[in-house]
Amino acid sequence: MGSDGQGVRRYVRAAREEHDWSQIGLAKAARVSRGTVQNLENGLRLSEGKESRIEKALGWKLGSLDRIRNGGEPEYVNDDTDDVGVIDLNDPRDPYEEEVIASSLSRREKRETIADWRVTVAERLRVLHERTGSRPNGAAARNDANTGG
Repeated sequence: MGSDGQGVRRYVRAAREEHDWSQIGLAKAARVSRGTVQNLENGLRLSEGKESRIEKALGWKLGSLDRIRNGGEPEYVNDDTDDVGVIDLNDPRDPYEEEVIASSLSRREKRETIADWRVTVAERLRVLHERTGSRPNGAAARNDANTGG
């Protein structure tokens, strides 16, 4: 493992400890496998999508892992402005939903997982709109209506 991998390991572990998470806890929060977290902590590069999920789960701005690899430090998201509620409401299917569908879960487990995820997204949007004082657009309003929000 090169020095860039050691920096990633150090920062990711420290951030996990701040959240009181094991590797499994971070994996669940980022919606990736434990093996993915292990690979990252062992200095391997991940797909852009997986790295961005981990960065978001840790409260880092997107690109923080690359900054660490280049000798810098992660940048933290400012809860009031940056990267809050980054969800493409115009995209009917999220990459996470695609990953769940392609997984080895049973049909029932897939339906339950996707339903839970949709409720979580709707709740995040509701909180975002309360914080910012904005009104949800049509897609968010439909999502809220579908989840009882």
